[in-house]
Amino acid sequence: MATEKQIQSNRANAMKSTGPRTEGGKNRSRANSWKHGLTAELLVIGGEEADDFHDLRATLIDAHDPQSPLERELVERLAGIFWRLRRLPFFEAAVIDARQAQLDDEARMYDFKRPYMTPEQFSGDGDEIEAMPSADWSIYVGSALIRDGIFGDALGKLSRYEAGLMKTLAKTLLLLQECRDATRQPVLLQAVALPAAA
Repeated sequence: MATEKQIQSNRANAMKSTGPRTEGGKNRSRANSWKHGLTAELLVIGGEEADDFHDLRATLIDAHDPQSPLERELVERLAGIFWRLRRLPFFEAAVIDARQAQLDDEARMYDFKRPYMTPEQFSGDGDEIEAMPSADWSIYVGSALIRDGIFGDALGKLSRYEAGLMKTLAKTLLLLQECRDATRQPVLLQAVALPAAA
C-alpha cells in the first residue's frame, strides 16, 4: 500500500503533466489506441491468444491500407467482426459438448449405463466397454442437438448471431468502400486526338 508521502508525490507529478502540446504530439497521442490495440483487451476472451487477434488486425490493416481516421475505425471494426466469426465454430462445439455432458449426467442420475464410450474416452486398453460405433455416435450427437433445441436453443441463437455478424460485415465493407470513393480523387482521362491516317 502506498504511503501518504508517495500519494502526495504522485499527485504533484500528475499536476506537471499536461499531455502533448504540439499538433504532431496530439496526432500521435490520438493514435495510441490504434497502435497498441486496446480493442484486443475487450475482444480476446479466455482461451484465445491476443497475438492471434493482433496478427488478424495487422493483416487487415495491410490489406485495406486505411488512409483516414474513419477508414482506420472501419478496418478496426472489420477485425472485431472477423474475430467474433472465427470463434463461432468453437462455441458450437462447446454447446454440443455441454448438451452431451447433460445427457451423461442424466444417465448417471437415473442409473442408466451407456454401453459405449465416446471416441475421446475410449482408451483401447481392453476395458469391457467398447468404443461407440459411428451410427450410435450420430444418435448421441443428435440427442444432444435435440436437447439443445428444447432447452435454450443456444445453437439457434449462435446461428442468428452469425447472420447478424455477416450483415454487419457486409455493411462495414460497403462503408469502407464508400469512404474510399469519397476521399480518393478519381483519375480523369482526357481525350487525345489521333493524327489523321495517311
